Amino acid sequence: MASNLEPNREVKTFCRVCEPTCGVIAKVEDGRITKILSNPDHVLSQGHFCKKAMAAVDVTYDPDRVLYPMKRSGGPGEFVRITWDQAYSEIAEKLGAIRDEHGPAAFATYMGNPPYFSYATLIAINGLQTALDVKWRYGVNGEDANALFAATEYLYGKVFDFPKPDLWRTSFMLVVGANPIVSHGSVFVEPRLQMALKGIVVRGGRVVVVDPRENETAQQFEHLPISAGGDAWFLSALLRELIEQGFANKDFVAQHTRGFEALRSALSCCTPEWAEPLCGVPAQSIRDLAKAFGEAPSATVYGRTGTCTQRFGTLSTMLLQLLSIVTGNLDRAGGSSFGWAMIGDSAGKIGNVRSRTTGMSEIGGMLPSTSLISDIEQPGDGQIRALLLHAANPMLQSPTGGPLLSGALAKLDLLVSIDIYMNETNRLADFILPGATMWEREDFPFLGMMGMMLRPTVFATPAVIEKQGEAKEDWEILYELCRRLGFGGALADPGMREQAKAGTVTTPRDLLDMIIRSSKFGDGFGERPEGLTLDKVMQQPDGIVLMEELPIGIFDDVIGTPDKRIDLASPQILAELKRMQADRFFLDPAYPLRMHSMRELLTHNSWMHNARSLAKSGHAHGVRLHPADAARYGIVDGEEIRVTSAYGEVVAPARVSDKQSPGNVALPQGWEHNGGWQTANARGGINFNKLASADPKDADQLSASTNLNGIPVCIAPA
Repeated sequence: MASNLEPNREVKTFCRVCEPTCGVIAKVEDGRITKILSNPDHVLSQGHFCKKAMAAVDVTYDPDRVLYPMKRSGGPGEFVRITWDQAYSEIAEKLGAIRDEHGPAAFATYMGNPPYFSYATLIAINGLQTALDVKWRYGVNGEDANALFAATEYLYGKVFDFPKPDLWRTSFMLVVGANPIVSHGSVFVEPRLQMALKGIVVRGGRVVVVDPRENETAQQFEHLPISAGGDAWFLSALLRELIEQGFANKDFVAQHTRGFEALRSALSCCTPEWAEPLCGVPAQSIRDLAKAFGEAPSATVYGRTGTCTQRFGTLSTMLLQLLSIVTGNLDRAGGSSFGWAMIGDSAGKIGNVRSRTTGMSEIGGMLPSTSLISDIEQPGDGQIRALLLHAANPMLQSPTGGPLLSGALAKLDLLVSIDIYMNETNRLADFILPGATMWEREDFPFLGMMGMMLRPTVFATPAVIEKQGEAKEDWEILYELCRRLGFGGALADPGMREQAKAGTVTTPRDLLDMIIRSSKFGDGFGERPEGLTLDKVMQQPDGIVLMEELPIGIFDDVIGTPDKRIDLASPQILAELKRMQADRFFLDPAYPLRMHSMRELLTHNSWMHNARSLAKSGHAHGVRLHPADAARYGIVDGEEIRVTSAYGEVVAPARVSDKQSPGNVALPQGWEHNGGWQTANARGGINFNKLASADPKDADQLSASTNLNGIPVCIAPA
């Protein structure tokens, strides 16, 4: 592999900022990446990539990046450089003492988004959590995909086997609460997404986007405005209409489901007229959409953070899935497919682990951030006294961010962060350990191989450049911490940990090779010589197509329910339908507007906000509102306005836009920086989460997802 690190060369690699994992070519001169080029030969992306790939180069060479182990020397943000040996020794000594005195449950982890795009990190963090018997595992999913994972568990019996839209064969695509042209397809992998969507229309089909804003995807296709947070009312009426108009697929329902009549009865009051004032979608539009969806030769659905992070996030996600299920568009060409996974679903069942203070459940391997403060502060068995932050920034990501969270973190006996920046959260840490960026490590599309690719393809990359400063790969840090604590390494298997203590260390690369070789396309450890190994994959950087399209007809192989049927009238569905039908959350006249979050094309979570090339984009912070609302409240474009919810308020410039639906206002998330990154700090912005409730009682009841979409607010000139 040393030849790959010659000072001048072009390296075929792939981007790991977000799900599409686009194949690119990195041009290296004098050991530095100078340019990112398209790779038209990459079999998955075929030349597609975006500006975020070059922004990741900015991050790698960022003068604000943390490149050496740092130890707190005073107040927040005050650090001194130390050696790796000192960092490992002091952390292991303190953590070992905490675990000895208070037990394994005194140590918790908190994961952000970037680790999910490093195969070695995912393997090693699971190894560390298993080796150290970490019970409390927190993360960002409460502000992201928890509702999707919960809905998948309740419907299909597995957390991660959620259906993906078969874009390349469908005749009708319904998008609710998502902006895939900007997100590039979150929770599924398709770098040629825009071409796939346009292909639906070329074939004579339709793409309908239901969103409070005429977002970038809606601008290219069809837009149906909705009131933010009104998805459950809209989708329940749409599902009822599909059934009442006779579009239920009786054969599929009889063969693969149970509870159809109970579901139909529970939806009896959900008429389009009942839903219209609650969701803002005209009754006739609901009827017309049901007819178009039901009559389409094939139809598929897609929802994302808009449907997930709201008051009825899990119910909305289940209802969206039920559109496909009831019409027989599940596990069929052009509908929704379970996909093919090289790496299986290993997450535990919902309810196996619950916060000791809030009772909120771990979902998809993560407890919600809204439980963290009380789990730290309330005395008792299992009280958290040490925390490992892993590329996370809950001060900006979570509604708990602010004085309450900083106060709780200050009470910890030990706070350690693995990161590439000093951010708003880890400026409170005792130690910051510098991780490698994606260009500095070998990698493999681990997430894609968990069944998320619409065209299953395998590829890998070597490290493109040497690590900057004294940065280390995350897995190396986790392994050494485990070794210093006496566990051999960050390995889930006890036998491998014992071997590591004796000097035979099984690395994440070894484990990945085992996964590939034992898969359907692997070499079976020599039994199928034509099959794949990691080395063979590495030798074909343009990728290897495993399947030309999504598999169908695999329902019985994938479904995880005991009777191999989907319960259309599960206790969760019926209880949430009843609660939704009686809900009056939006009817407070003091807060007549609904706030929702929004995606932006040239930003990506808080960790990309310091990338200088993206900062040149002229990002305009501000509250988006419709001209009619601006006139109603006497607001002029560009003036400062005050936005108030029952939980907090922000002051920001007004951005009047006819892309915003009347009655709805929007803000992007992740801004208002105050860390060790100068460009991000200078870019300003507003912390959207100040308007959201941090009280667990206000979260989605089934998934603990934070309500970030449909927050009742009022506005006025500041």
